[in-house]
Amino acid sequence: MAKRKTGSNYTPILILFVILLSVALFIRGGEVITALIINTTNSSYATVNLTNTAPICEPVAATMGIWDSVDNGVAINLQAGGNLTYVKVNTTCNDPNGIYDFLNFTGQFSDTTATVPCTASNNNCTLNASCQNNSKNTTAYNVQCTFMMWYNADNTTKSNKWFGNISVGDTGGNIGRFNDSITMNELIAIGVNSPLSFGARSPNTNDSTIASPYMLNISNYGNVEIDFQVNGSIMSCTQGTFTTADWLHVNLTNGDQYSWAYPLSATLGNSAYLKNYFNLTQNNTLATTAVIPPSKPTYWGIGVPPGVSGNCQSTVWFAGVLS
Repeated sequence: MAKRKTGSNYTPILILFVILLSVALFIRGGEVITALIINTTNSSYATVNLTNTAPICEPVAATMGIWDSVDNGVAINLQAGGNLTYVKVNTTCNDPNGIYDFLNFTGQFSDTTATVPCTASNNNCTLNASCQNNSKNTTAYNVQCTFMMWYNADNTTKSNKWFGNISVGDTGGNIGRFNDSITMNELIAIGVNSPLSFGARSPNTNDSTIASPYMLNISNYGNVEIDFQVNGSIMSCTQGTFTTADWLHVNLTNGDQYSWAYPLSATLGNSAYLKNYFNLTQNNTLATTAVIPPSKPTYWGIGVPPGVSGNCQSTVWFAGVLS
């Protein structure tokens, strides 16, 4: 009897059959398709080109963009004479490129919206090339520009509102700007140079003319054209008194007769006498430092009634009024 073959003798034949069948399955249309399995890792690069963008400047949260040393943001109130008003313009500037991209901070406070730097003048343009940057974080600066204003800056009625402009540059040459506006109020302010001393007089006499030895210069320490009104207190003498408003006369022309000049009572509260006659203008020079106020002379004379004697003294008050 012949021996029966065991399964182990068919194993090589079975394996060969499977291989041939697999090759046949991958033959299609005359092409041989092979399968490749990769069990390792690899990588690629992702790139993007970030352009430099301009800083973005906005108002400081919960505060006005402009405020002054007098009344904090409602309007600009200048101070008379040699007193400066400090005006501050504030903004917060952000730059998407990061804080190290900021390059410079410059400011302009003027009566124009133009971004081109104006010509420095106390009347209408103040510049600041070194604004302060404070409270920096990773991407932003709080920027403050301070401007020193003299008394003769043009008021809003004469010109425009004033505009605070801050320009922020970055390393890419881009510029971000902040702009805010505010009213410049009128300032009426008058100055007088010295006391009036008439020397010796006799009772029951008066000066025949209004002469230059008795002269007062009146100055304009404001930003409007002015006339003036004037009044005096009772003249108190060693013996007796008299009314300064009636016996003290003023005129704007040297050498006029005493009787033609204005008694003080006529110049106070009745501006028709000197209104549009004195016309003392504001300082309109292009100075950028302390300015000398414009001045005009006034000429004086006095009369003395009977019944008084000794030394006499009174106070004379001046008030500036709009021309």
